[in-house]
Order: sequence, then structure tokens, then C-alpha cells
Amino acid sequence: MNLNNEKGIDPTVEAIVEMLPENFLRNTARESVLIIRERKIDPVILFWVLTLGFGTTFTSAMDAIQMSNERG
Repeated sequence: MNLNNEKGIDPTVEAIVEMLPENFLRNTARESVLIIRERKIDPVILFWVLTLGFGTTFTSAMDAIQMSNERG
């Protein structure tokens, strides 16, 4: 993994954060009626957890789920 020496952030993640700023994510969540009022779940945190949580293990996890469903 090639990390930025100053911040310790992966350049790919840094580019994604620049493309999708926090204000854009919050406004889009309001416009799409994902949130009406912010309470316990922050839409920005939810977005990044879902986005970055599907890493390299995502495809193997989906394969395992498919195999378990096929077995019955």
C-alpha cells in the first residue's frame, strides 16, 4: 500500500474524499430523503463505512454467501 508520507493516507482514499466532500454528501442525503433530521446516524460516516468497508474481502464474502445458499 502506497501511503502519503505526511498524512499516512492512501492516495486513492484521498482522491475519493476530494471528489465527494462532506457538504455534498450531507446535501445529497437530505435531497434524497435519506435523512430528514440528523440524529444518531451521521450520513457521512454511514457513507464512508459502507464505501470503505467493501474492500478486498467483499468478493470472497459474496462467494461464500452464494455457496451457502446453493447448499440449501
